[in-house]
Amino acid sequence: PFFNKRRRTGRALASDGSRGFERWEMEVATRLVREFKRNSRSFANDEAEDLLQECLLRWFEVRRRFTPASDGPPLAYMAKVLRN
Repeated sequence: PFFNKRRRTGRALASDGSRGFERWEMEVATRLVREFKRNSRSFANDEAEDLLQECLLRWFEVRRRFTPASDGPPLAYMAKVLRN
């Protein structure tokens, strides 16, 4: 998988062992995947872990463009990106 389970640091590890995602990023993505699976028939048959990886990959591509002054809190920005 793209990431491994969290260590004590609160970050998920990327497959190369580097720090990949903050704990809050994992929690937001996990919560949204549960929401997608619960509310959408099109995601009902997809594996939650696969959807989570897709969401985290998308966030990884977008998060460096985040600017706190104009985009609001990072948590809200991440949720907006992943919902779209």
